[in-house]
Amino acid sequence: MRKFGWLSLALFMGWTTGIGHAGTLAYYTFTGATAAPETVAANLTASNFSVSDSGNIVFTLTSQEALWVAAGAALPYASSPNLWTRDDQESAKHYYVELTASIGKAVTITNINYLHLRIPAGPPNVGLSINGMSLRSEELAADVVESVNQPVTGFENLTNTVVIRFEGWGASGNGPYRMDNIMIQGYVADEVTGEVAPTVALPTSTNITATNAVLGGTITDTGDTDVVERGVYWSTAPDFDPETEGTRVWQGGTFGTGAFTVLAEDLPPATTIYFVAYARGVATGTAFSEESSFLTLSGPPAMLAAPSFISTAPGSAEIGGNILADNGDPITRRGVAWSTAANFDIGDATVVDESGAFPAGPFSISATDLPKDERIYYRAFAENALGTTYSDDASFYMPPHGALAFFSFDNNQVTPDLMGENLQVSSLSLSDASPIAFGSTLPGSWGGSGVPYAIGVDGWGGSIRSLAKSFDFTIDGMGGYTITITNISVRYLSTTHGPSTMGFRVNNENINDENVPEGIVQTMSAAVINIEQQTSTTVQIQGWDRDISRTTDGTQDLWISDILVQGLVESPAEPQAVELDIRRSAGAFDFSFPSEMGFSYRLEFATNLVEQPVNWQEIDTVPGDGETRTIIDLDPQDSMRMYRILVE
Repeated sequence: MRKFGWLSLALFMGWTTGIGHAGTLAYYTFTGATAAPETVAANLTASNFSVSDSGNIVFTLTSQEALWVAAGAALPYASSPNLWTRDDQESAKHYYVELTASIGKAVTITNINYLHLRIPAGPPNVGLSINGMSLRSEELAADVVESVNQPVTGFENLTNTVVIRFEGWGASGNGPYRMDNIMIQGYVADEVTGEVAPTVALPTSTNITATNAVLGGTITDTGDTDVVERGVYWSTAPDFDPETEGTRVWQGGTFGTGAFTVLAEDLPPATTIYFVAYARGVATGTAFSEESSFLTLSGPPAMLAAPSFISTAPGSAEIGGNILADNGDPITRRGVAWSTAANFDIGDATVVDESGAFPAGPFSISATDLPKDERIYYRAFAENALGTTYSDDASFYMPPHGALAFFSFDNNQVTPDLMGENLQVSSLSLSDASPIAFGSTLPGSWGGSGVPYAIGVDGWGGSIRSLAKSFDFTIDGMGGYTITITNISVRYLSTTHGPSTMGFRVNNENINDENVPEGIVQTMSAAVINIEQQTSTTVQIQGWDRDISRTTDGTQDLWISDILVQGLVESPAEPQAVELDIRRSAGAFDFSFPSEMGFSYRLEFATNLVEQPVNWQEIDTVPGDGETRTIIDLDPQDSMRMYRILVE
């Protein structure tokens, strides 16, 4: 979530921003639950804040207020409750504002600011457009209030009604999308008129790669008004109509004659691209150059969006990616760049790589000496003669020293990512045998590893701790090793009607409990004392509804991730010699003895101890479990047998 300091509040209160010709054209805060603007510039008419489907806009104040931090609003936001389910931005449901300059005047828009938020069921995609031209299109994380500051160029000297749209769309958009502090900045001035359009020529293309190119042209005359926009339109079809069939790459400002360039991105590889340069006068229209063309290179290797991670031990991990194709040129280098900083620079990163000739497909490389108790950010890469391609960023948490077990639920797995040496850690399960679901709708605010969380759905409504539902797992010492747990932590979120209280239990002993807020991701950590040198330890992450911290019935979900158990693993003491309690029963010999967890007990017999070497023969083997075990010779065929038990 972006934090709002005094500068942000100054911006939302309508003070100077220094972007273009500063000033407030219209400002909406919904004070008093009204859709009318709070501020409107002179010589300008601003409509009420409206929603395109004619549904009502709700003005509300809820538990999200602490997140919202809107300026100047008694009721802090406008909310439109649902049906944000259009397929794309062009057809999207939207809030909108209309601005109209007085006769003889024209409006220029320089900047648009606003706060927005969607709940998880709200529109996953949002955007901003003016007069049908998109200025912004992005995915919006749920339950995160964002501040948008969008500079605007290319919308000058507008005499007709200007329609500004705040759009939301996506197949799952059935919940509210909320806005406030909408500030439209710019100025109203006398209308500019002109008769002579600019001219532009000499289209150029340089620095061509598989997907990018630097394109441009030369403004040879500005006409009799300022040139306020310049750039290129491109298409994969020749003789295209630029404004209806082309993709625009542009710059806004005030420009004179001379050459210019812009960077065209996301071009299709190995394709002929046709393009024209253009320049637009503030009141005289757009002029185009002649058409030119170039061929993009074959693409560099494609990668999966999400790289892969498997933690193997504290301080090391197997990390990699998946090369989907080499696009006709062999992969000669592949690897992973990592850092402890998000959005890191490749030049500042540590690189784990391999060189050789590699086929397409998944790969992983062992990264060692990773810093403990740190979040590791990383991206996979592959390189060939055409260039280097990087995957999207991902991250994982590297547990600190003394980690006995760590769960991140990477790849939707309930198995642990890490377990200490000489330990066996079970999968995570739910105490009522319900299946565990997985989710990742809040990666921005969650901050966890892997998927990043496991969901225990419904039924967390036990009113007392003894009735509490729980996530469970066990840690067993192998070969007689014992466990002393010193600390447990987990990242969690309790939903609207989820449990109001959480705690840990170890070997049926209560460790802690704390009240939990609604819908806020945070970490619970507790020290564990007096549970020492256990051969087997059961850990439970409990949730119940004791109705102290907030009103809830405990019927909804508890989400968890990054379960970390720390402690000590101690080597086993030498087992005591087994004293055989020999008993004859129905023709068989039964041997009962106290056993120890992690050891195996093997019964052997011999009939002649003088003979060397003694011919010992195995009869039966049983594992130790900490209880009294019985080992049996079911069919003693002679009365001269001597027995021994070997402990392994």
